[in-house]
Amino acid sequence: MGAGGGGGERPGTTDSLSGAGMKEMPVEAPRRAASLTLRSDELRESRAASMEAANKSLADALLITYRLLLFVMFLLLVLFAFSGFQQVNESERGIKVAFGRVWQSDLEPGFHFSLPYPLGEVIKISTSTVDLQLEDSFYFFRSEKDRNKTVDELGIGRDTLRPGSDGSLITADGNLLHAQLSVKYRRTAPTLFAANVLEADEQRIVQAVVERATVQVAAEMTIDELLKRSGAAESETAATAAPAGEDATGPAGAEGAPGADGASEQPAQQAPARRPSAGENDVEARIRRLAQESLDRMHSGIQIERVATRNVIPPLRVRASFREVNTAISNASKAREDAEAERARTLNEVAGSAYEPLLDLIDTYEEQLDLGQTAQAEATIAQIFDVLDGKYNGANVELNGRVYPEIRPSGTVSMRVAEARSYQSSIVQRARAQSDTFRAKLAQYRANPRVFLVREWTEAMSAFLADPTVETFLIPPGVDTVELLINSDPDIARAIETAKAREKVEANWEYRSALLSGELRSSEDQEILKDKDKK
Repeated sequence: MGAGGGGGERPGTTDSLSGAGMKEMPVEAPRRAASLTLRSDELRESRAASMEAANKSLADALLITYRLLLFVMFLLLVLFAFSGFQQVNESERGIKVAFGRVWQSDLEPGFHFSLPYPLGEVIKISTSTVDLQLEDSFYFFRSEKDRNKTVDELGIGRDTLRPGSDGSLITADGNLLHAQLSVKYRRTAPTLFAANVLEADEQRIVQAVVERATVQVAAEMTIDELLKRSGAAESETAATAAPAGEDATGPAGAEGAPGADGASEQPAQQAPARRPSAGENDVEARIRRLAQESLDRMHSGIQIERVATRNVIPPLRVRASFREVNTAISNASKAREDAEAERARTLNEVAGSAYEPLLDLIDTYEEQLDLGQTAQAEATIAQIFDVLDGKYNGANVELNGRVYPEIRPSGTVSMRVAEARSYQSSIVQRARAQSDTFRAKLAQYRANPRVFLVREWTEAMSAFLADPTVETFLIPPGVDTVELLINSDPDIARAIETAKAREKVEANWEYRSALLSGELRSSEDQEILKDKDKK
């Protein structure tokens, strides 16, 4: 019977049911076409051939995919190997690490090869200057709107300081002080830095050591010393203004080469303590040294370049009082400097560069007189006259254990010495002239006394009558009695008084000119005379 109750008998077959006496049941006509048709072996063979071709194509595709996968894996392996090449930029230093150990440190800028990560890597450490501002550590609290105001604009502040919000320093004399700091530092030992410091904690570590050093320095000095030495008692900069300066970029400090096992630097390779930076005062230099010592003990590999203080002020409530004291001190210092300058100027005008040895010799002379050392005093006064006479002019002289270079007396002393010498010479010359005249007249008198006396009388009368104050009255001959009314001629008296007044004015003018030129008095007397002349 056909599949699905369909078709007739196969050829050459006998129906087994006919022999059993059974009748064939009527077959209902199919309502639809057969859903399954059995094919012959040729069709099966054809399909098998098609499947074999498909399998071959699939195998070829898998082979190509496998080869592509091998190529990609090889390419990834090459890229993985070349990923060990890394660049160290300028202002950086590199550390080569392999299998967790340091193989090479202090790599210069450029390309360097290491084992690929995670087998190894090149750790890059920046060596550029870092600027850290300590705005609030030791400063009073300011709101956001007050941060850009100057200290003067903030007024007198509150009556008290609140711990936790207001920062301050305690000085050696128990006073409170506010200050802001600016810190510049670099990483000079990259291996030590990478081994001992987390980059996230770097600035907190530097801030902590600087704050600790600042507290120590403040506790060792009085508030007056801090205000004076910091030079910032009356800083007028804005509260947020940072000190000028540019980040210096350069190679890191030298480090030792790693050992055979690739170990990092030892503590002895820390950068040595430096001299005070340019522009640093002694307070800032001491803070930097103490902070650097703490960093060196931690083997941090960090070098502090500079610590700058600013806005170093007492609490706002008492700042005005400190300003008054500082003003008084400044005025006193200025007055003292002016007095010293006036003293030096006056002494230079009086004695020139010789005033210092002269003062020293005069003090020695007075001391020797007080002690009764007459012989030594005479030797000292002789030495004083040697200086005044120019015996040591232009030479270096040692007096009382002190060397005075190039002594050159000048000014009023030189003028007075010259006048004294001139007067001495004129006295001698006048005495000699008088002596010569006397000898000559004595010889004339001895030769003819009468003629000598007549001539001398005539010369004396001529000189007497030549005096403008002498009036001559001529009496006619033959007059027996003459009555003289002792009364000068008013015209002659007036002329005489006019001449005397003119001479007095000229003398006063010469004297005043000498005073104003500094030859006879100090500068204060000269100023007084100038004021009188203006009035």
